Amino acid sequence: MKPQAKLGEVLLSTQLVSQDQLSSLLSEQKHNGKKLGQILTEKHLVKELDLLQILADHLGIPWIELSTFEIDPMIVSLLPESFIRTRKVLPLFRIGDELTVAMVDPSH
Repeated sequence: MKPQAKLGEVLLSTQLVSQDQLSSLLSEQKHNGKKLGQILTEKHLVKELDLLQILADHLGIPWIELSTFEIDPMIVSLLPESFIRTRKVLPLFRIGDELTVAMVDPSH
């Protein structure tokens, strides 16, 4: 398994930011503790939807638009509400014993 590239490297390789911009962003991140993606969107360097797709590709997971899903309350009820809220997940569908969930931040 090859090591996963850092987000900054992905942004450079896709030419979304220059090396100078990345250096400035990383310096700001170190200073304020915000996530790199948050800084990028706050500075309007990357649209949030574009960033979400880049992150999904970067993590090797599918990205979905939740507004295209009809949420089934029976599927949602398979997980305790406290778990859904604390983990920021949303059950989408179940096939057999496998439950597919959407997550706010799949890196955690």
